Amino acid sequence: MNYLQITNLTKSYGETIILDNVNLSIDSGEIVGLLGRNGAGKSTLMKCIVGLVRKDYGKIKFNGVVSNKFGYLIEYPAFYPNLSAYDNLKIFASILNVCDKRIKDIIDIVGLTKHGDKIFANYSLGMKQRLGLGRVLLTDPDLLILDEPFNGLDPSGVIEIRGLLKELAKSGKSILISSHNLPEIERIVDQINLIHNTKIVKSVNINEVHKEKRLVIKSKDSEKIMGILKKHKLSQNYLLDENTIRIEGNDINSEMIIQLIYSNGGRISEIYFEKTTLEEYFEEIVGDIYEEIK
Repeated sequence: MNYLQITNLTKSYGETIILDNVNLSIDSGEIVGLLGRNGAGKSTLMKCIVGLVRKDYGKIKFNGVVSNKFGYLIEYPAFYPNLSAYDNLKIFASILNVCDKRIKDIIDIVGLTKHGDKIFANYSLGMKQRLGLGRVLLTDPDLLILDEPFNGLDPSGVIEIRGLLKELAKSGKSILISSHNLPEIERIVDQINLIHNTKIVKSVNINEVHKEKRLVIKSKDSEKIMGILKKHKLSQNYLLDENTIRIEGNDINSEMIIQLIYSNGGRISEIYFEKTTLEEYFEEIVGDIYEEIK
């Protein structure tokens, strides 16, 4: 069931269109990635969802109704610099009618147990991000809207936040996440939406991205093998990088290629399939759009 449903969302500033008939949905317990280059409209879309920016047109519904329980972390998390993590969260908790026990639980959940009494001004960027996420979780929201949640985190912090978000999704929470850290997005999302030139140009399950694959052949005879492949017209989509050949496609017969190479005097040191990464998929889709525009 769709927890968040966005239909024909449009936003412009003067004559400049920022979002043009955007459609997007998130199921309960699903993590959805929102990808796009700088200026593509990701932050504006998130701000429209949470009401920080007024949309011109379109519908935004949460679990079938116009408004519901959500939390968001968009841009830099703002706190009182001379107060501790605990005292900062206590201020927000008092406004939101959240009990003190919930504050302590949240500090533990986001990994700030040992730093809860330190003032915000002395926090690293990663610690500030964790506290920002803690503020989002105070009211136990059903939907999380997160813009660059991995910003400033060291590797261990990234792993902790990734694990936390996965656990939140398992508990039934819906998560919309935007990040330039594509390898990390790839590890965590169920679905990706690519926004480009004011529109959602691609919405696809992450498993579909990984179905895209290539055959990698490593050999000192790479030039010779390339000649064999071209002669027999096995594929038009191949790349040669020093001693490595990559053949693109989902219907590659590796056994036939191996037999063909050896029967024509070629030698192979290593051969294997590799999945297309999210970064490669992203650049391919955006690149194709640019070619269509030209």
